[in-house]
Amino acid sequence: MKADRISPKEFLRARRPEKFSDSIVLEGSALDRSILEHHLDTLTKRKQELQFETFARRLAEREICPNLLPQTGPTGGGDSKVDSETYPVADDLSLGWYTGIGREAASERWAFAFSAKKDWRPKVRSDVAKIADADRGYQKAFFVSNQYVRDKDRSDIEDQLREEHGIDVRILDLNWILDKVFTNGHEPLAIEELELGVEMREYMQKGPLDIQRDRELEELEERIQEALQQQRFGPQLVDDCIDAAILSRGLERPRTDIEGRFQRAERVSAKYGNPPQRLESAYQRAWTAFWWHEDYEQFAELYATVQERAKGSSNVYHLQLLTNLWFGLRVAVDRHGLDDVKADLQARTDTLTQALERLSKEKNRASTALQAQTLSLQVQLYLRIARDEPVEPALHDLQCVVRQCEGLVGYPLESLSNTVIELGEFLHGEPAYEELFETILQVMSSRKEEVAAARMLLKRGEQQLEADRPYDAIRSLGRALRALYKHESRHDAIRALYLCACAYERVGLLWAARGTLLAAASSPLPSCGDTETLRPCRPRVITG
Repeated sequence: MKADRISPKEFLRARRPEKFSDSIVLEGSALDRSILEHHLDTLTKRKQELQFETFARRLAEREICPNLLPQTGPTGGGDSKVDSETYPVADDLSLGWYTGIGREAASERWAFAFSAKKDWRPKVRSDVAKIADADRGYQKAFFVSNQYVRDKDRSDIEDQLREEHGIDVRILDLNWILDKVFTNGHEPLAIEELELGVEMREYMQKGPLDIQRDRELEELEERIQEALQQQRFGPQLVDDCIDAAILSRGLERPRTDIEGRFQRAERVSAKYGNPPQRLESAYQRAWTAFWWHEDYEQFAELYATVQERAKGSSNVYHLQLLTNLWFGLRVAVDRHGLDDVKADLQARTDTLTQALERLSKEKNRASTALQAQTLSLQVQLYLRIARDEPVEPALHDLQCVVRQCEGLVGYPLESLSNTVIELGEFLHGEPAYEELFETILQVMSSRKEEVAAARMLLKRGEQQLEADRPYDAIRSLGRALRALYKHESRHDAIRALYLCACAYERVGLLWAARGTLLAAASSPLPSCGDTETLRPCRPRVITG
């Protein structure tokens, strides 16, 4: 089927374009691989050995570890016996790293040698011998060359030098340099440091969303580094790290950048985060692996982490996250060739359904139970469609659920309606589907009319409070509250409670004001990006 070949990334981009970069590519790259390859191969003819060392060091800072000391002595290693080496970094500061491959470099001593000599074999032996003779406790030695090195030659020499000097030796050749430059977007670095005769031109016309995201990402990174330096560890730092990774994903930065920020968020959340933050960090990383990177094997591995953190939760939102990933897992197996054994699909399906069944039995939490039941029915519906089984039972049960959602502020009927609309592509003509659609349409229409009228009462109550008519405001806000107890108007309900508390306080009903504020504080909050700031109505301080 044609649908089987749809890219998840393009599918999501078509439906949620605001989640992706809105910048426009105007022209191709100003630097191609063959130009850089020729330039690196002919460095010595132009006496650019020093420029190559600077370029290699800065590339290593981005791809290996960011804490490298620049060479300060003569060329060729100078008195220090190395071209560069790591310097110690506090563990709390290294938590903020999102570039490079080794956080161990913060506490270990690593040596770097850079060479533009054509005969690289004696050069690497000589440089590693100098590094070992320095007797400074180097645990790794990196040799970066502008020459091509065969894989067999590299592994043989690395093994020989490791046995001879007791240092973990890594040889990085021209092919490594070219791959890192063009895969991870380091062309500007190569042009700047190697003084290439290529003009830097703008290839991207930034869209308004990307301009805003760039600004927010820069502010977040400044706040993260400031918090690390001042040792202000806690939930806010974790949230900032997760948000930075999500912004990087939305900007469609190179995968190494996105992955690096998510790994940082994982490290910080593991050390300073609470369980919901650890779940959110793992979920967003898995979500990214599926929809942005289309790496289904990594997605299956990350699913296990999310499942472990979500399965015992009493918060239905956490199980909703796991359900979202389960649908992705099914798609990866059914349409994108993910091995069923690696996906561990049956066991994970059983774990999810058992967790949802557990919450659906919590009758004292009606909204939670109903939402868990809805998620379970959506899973059943998918399985029935995939197995070509009758779908009427699941659709009829969903119809019953919709009829029970009235007055449940935590139940996301609007989200369910969007899902049902998407299902129309597969269930068109099914009588049970048409009945479900009509039921949702009737309930949604009634809810929208009620919410529209309630929002008018909310506005009127706010005006009456501003006009110092608190009793009239209490009457108007009280009439509005019943109709506002819906998922799509929950932010209005919270504001109505807040204003009502202000009115109670103004007429001297301090305990009523206190109770109403507590009710507002305990209400389900809007999702991220949907929160509205409460405008103050100049209440007096509530005491007593």
